[in-house]
Amino acid sequence: MEDNFVRTLLSEKYSRARFEKIQISRKIEDHLEIVIHAQKPDILIGKKGENLEIFQKQIKTFIFQYRQIEWNSKLKVILYIFRCKTSASSAIADFIVEHLEKRIPYKVVFTLLKKHLKRKK
Repeated sequence: MEDNFVRTLLSEKYSRARFEKIQISRKIEDHLEIVIHAQKPDILIGKKGENLEIFQKQIKTFIFQYRQIEWNSKLKVILYIFRCKTSASSAIADFIVEHLEKRIPYKVVFTLLKKHLKRKK
């Protein structure tokens, strides 16, 4: 339930960051580690890490409400954010979907994709 909340929150609020994968692990009961691989992590981080702090607070408040524990408990949410390559299959699919939703002809989208992939190599 908590994992699903974190994933939906990320995909709804920060969809432009183009997430490659999100790993959530709990090594200790009060520690929550989230490893995020995104193409554009700057969108997720924001200016001076403001978005990260807001995101951590949202996760903590949800977990406190879901587990029904006190605010005084020592819950730690640790975020690791990495930049990933644009040649991953999900990144290519996101690129195509984004341009097709803008009503760009599919042949133009594929030529843009070819140029984009050549430029990133």
